[in-house]
Amino acid sequence: MGEELQGLGMSDLMKLEKLVETGLSRVGKTKESELMDENARLKQEANQRQKLGCARNGMEQGNSADSITNSHQDLVHRPDEDSDTSLKLGLPFSKSN
Repeated sequence: MGEELQGLGMSDLMKLEKLVETGLSRVGKTKESELMDENARLKQEANQRQKLGCARNGMEQGNSADSITNSHQDLVHRPDEDSDTSLKLGLPFSKSN
């Protein structure tokens, strides 16, 4: 690669360099434009997902409030139920006198 350049004079090399720089500049601008477009698209998609997520969270929070109320009702002590709430602490031991 580059063997074809050996026969070129200074003027031709400078023209070629200018062409390469111009082409490279266009490539950079095109790449930048594509990246900006992609970035805008991704931001828009993220905003849409966030809006959907907020809407879903609102619905889930409503459902969560219902489930908390239902769970709390399950924990309320009902006097008609028989329950043993005694607590025994300590190690078992036997008296052997």
